[in-house]
Amino acid sequence: MSTQHSEESRRAWDKVAPGYDEFVTPTYFGLGAESLHRAGLRPGMRLLDVASGSGALSPAAARLGAHVTAVDISPVMVERLERRAREEGLDVQARVMHGHALDLADASFDMVASEFGRTRPLGIEGIPTTWRFTVSETNRVKYLRLALRAFAVVFVLGVYPLTVLWPSGWSWHAGQSEYLQMIIAIYATLGVFLWLASQDPERHLSLISFTIWSSVTHGLTMAVQSVANAQHFGHLYGDVPALFVVAAVLGWLSSRALMLRFVRSAASPINIGVGTK
Repeated sequence: MSTQHSEESRRAWDKVAPGYDEFVTPTYFGLGAESLHRAGLRPGMRLLDVASGSGALSPAAARLGAHVTAVDISPVMVERLERRAREEGLDVQARVMHGHALDLADASFDMVASEFGRTRPLGIEGIPTTWRFTVSETNRVKYLRLALRAFAVVFVLGVYPLTVLWPSGWSWHAGQSEYLQMIIAIYATLGVFLWLASQDPERHLSLISFTIWSSVTHGLTMAVQSVANAQHFGHLYGDVPALFVVAAVLGWLSSRALMLRFVRSAASPINIGVGTK
């Protein structure tokens, strides 16, 4: 890799490091720990984390008792990794180093791991691919969290008022029916769990998937009922499209949840490499 590309990559990662550390790194804590567990990492082993970022993988390895050396091209990423390790009292030695030019002794490690380490910083119109990908990923996680919280608030606090203020579009029975109370209780419960899931969406893909597809199913069912019964036609402008909006927004922001895969199987497209000598 040329010196120019290396410098562009370093500057790009330095620039996005704060947002990446806040919104992206935490979403892969569980995935990193699971990958290391499956790879057979044991206490006392020496692990090298290449392109470590701000610490999605290294802290998990250190918690398992490994002696971790982490390298990354970005000094800002390394600084944030060191801070994370220091706050938890973890054994992580972090160094600024390019993953394509490792200055380390041969046979120094029992296991080498990398999360997103194979992303190539190829310049396009002066902007490294790594930079453009990270900005997109950071925004996706940020907006997914916001969407989960927004829908959580609506499910907990908004469903009942809507049935009162707009009964033709949100209430299927006159007055306070037992059915309506049941629906309000179910959605309020779902809202609470969506709020909790917003803290770490990638660890709650099955819940997000359930929300997407239950909204689609519920919306389709009510749409058919609205068309079949003229007195419920107003729902085609109320709760029916609202459920489709929920499904569309969450599906767009979390394609892995949309694909109906459980967390472990959904982890397969993520670029993680683990190797032992």
